[in-house]
Amino acid sequence: MTKQDNTLHESPSSILIVDDNPRNLQLISSLLKDQKHKLYITNSGENTLKFLENTIPDLILLDIMMPGMSGYEVCRIIKSQRKYRDIPVIFLTAKNETEDIVEGFKAGAVDYIVKPFNLSEVLARVNTHLQLRKTQQILLSRNKELEQTNQLLAESKTIIEQDAQNLARLNAEKNRFFSIIAHDLRSPLAGLTGISELILQKTGSADPEEVKGLARLLYDSSAQVFKLLENLLDWAKVQMNSIPFRPEWLPLRLLASSAVYAINYDIKRKNLEFSINVSEEFMVFADQSMLSTIIRNLVSNAVKFTPKGGKISISAKKTSNANIQIVVTDNGIGMDDQLLQKLFKLDQKISRSGTEGETSSGIGLLLCKDLVEKHHGTIEVTSKTDKGSTFIITLPYPETL
Repeated sequence: MTKQDNTLHESPSSILIVDDNPRNLQLISSLLKDQKHKLYITNSGENTLKFLENTIPDLILLDIMMPGMSGYEVCRIIKSQRKYRDIPVIFLTAKNETEDIVEGFKAGAVDYIVKPFNLSEVLARVNTHLQLRKTQQILLSRNKELEQTNQLLAESKTIIEQDAQNLARLNAEKNRFFSIIAHDLRSPLAGLTGISELILQKTGSADPEEVKGLARLLYDSSAQVFKLLENLLDWAKVQMNSIPFRPEWLPLRLLASSAVYAINYDIKRKNLEFSINVSEEFMVFADQSMLSTIIRNLVSNAVKFTPKGGKISISAKKTSNANIQIVVTDNGIGMDDQLLQKLFKLDQKISRSGTEGETSSGIGLLLCKDLVEKHHGTIEVTSKTDKGSTFIITLPYPETL
């Protein structure tokens, strides 16, 4: 038994005695006075209902025959209200006919005591129902505690499930990170080593054009490693929430031009037609560093998967619901539905070569998605095999951030 249960058992019970006859009130009170109960007295049905508005007793001893409201009426009203319905009612009656007793039970009484009162009978019936009342209260208390415990267990289960999901996500991030390091980073690094070794071997014997070609390969491999490392480091910072978000109004055309400056060589090498179809006055509310990274990665992807002589464009517009959309489009090799389903998913490995053998790990798109979500925006893609791809970034206006 709990401490609360002991308190309920040991605390004195309260009894409301209702009778319009002062002699009956005095008699029943005298019978119960030595039982250490709290006794309350009313002399009518109306006064009883007023009394219950402020005090709820453990037991009601209710006379049936009273002027005004009868005991039956009072009992029915008590049992019809949620606040009082659990209070046990014992009728005090001079009636002992079967139909009278049945009517009393139908009204909601739990027992009856026949006048004239017998001391042993009164005490036995009162104490029995008080004990039942305390047992009921203990059960209700335990049921409430059980419900609270179940609620805590449910909340704990939810927290554990969320922790498990977070742990699975972190493990996936870790595995993805090491997979990229082990595979995608290893290949260009091996290329750097091989090309460097070849240059050393041919020093003094190779013609200038051959050395120039090897140097170009060396540059391309080192550029790939640098881009991959840059994305990996930025992505790791986003996962650790260590990149500050500082949005401001920015001229999109100028920002886009600066963002793709580092890949201009790749654009020219593949003889791609690249255009920024954005007016100089078009402004966007974003974090400059993050948006530059997003645009650079999307254009870099477009360059990889667009064959020589293809087209890449950046455009922007304001939508009908006051958002801004930035669109990067190419007419490259595109993607099928199966590959589209894998985009932006950490647990899906995406590794395919560009039109000139460029490597791709998919980490750049993961980074783009995370950075767009930092802006409370969305990123979508539509694509068809051999028809090209379109990436759409939707950013909210400041008032919706």
